[in-house]
Amino acid sequence: MRPGGDADDRARFADLAVHDAVIEAFACHLPDAFLARMVARGRAPAWINLEYLSAEPWVREHHGMPSPHPRLPLVKHFFFPGFERGTGGLLRESMLGEQQRTFLGGPAAQAALWHRLRATPDASALKVSLFSYQNPALPALLEQWRDGPEPIQCLIPQGLAVEQLAVWSGEAAVPGKVVTRGNLQVNIVPFVRQEHYDECCGPAT
Repeated sequence: MRPGGDADDRARFADLAVHDAVIEAFACHLPDAFLARMVARGRAPAWINLEYLSAEPWVREHHGMPSPHPRLPLVKHFFFPGFERGTGGLLRESMLGEQQRTFLGGPAAQAALWHRLRATPDASALKVSLFSYQNPALPALLEQWRDGPEPIQCLIPQGLAVEQLAVWSGEAAVPGKVVTRGNLQVNIVPFVRQEHYDECCGPAT
């Protein structure tokens, strides 16, 4: 495994052997020298471009799509994880379902999660866990929830979305802060360990 970078950055790939499968992850590009070694191998490796997980319908059309190299006898195939047939699917821990059922049936475990999140659940509200990069549509979404007929409790972890929230609300955005506008209550929550975020996806859906 090597971190991505400039396609001409040869140093990090100089000692990397070409194996039966080569995976580019998340829009990185392989250096030309490494591509040449893939060709020189004789039997071309399976070259896969691993993309981000998405629930958008266009993913089905692009999953598995071949992308021949413009100069070399190499073909890259796109791999799109997804939630529907026709996509690359989604791996999960074998015990995740049972763990979620146990968590949802355990009031003490749920109380411990809310304590870690520095938030208090609103029993009357629809709970939403929102994690995103900066998005120009986010203010409009917050306004729709604010003006909507149903109470919404939205959990947003520290990050770029919280920075947008601060601009939108005009309030400082730190973990533990509650921003209330109309029917919208936003709880700014700290980052938690992966297993605790899995728990967050249970009661917040």
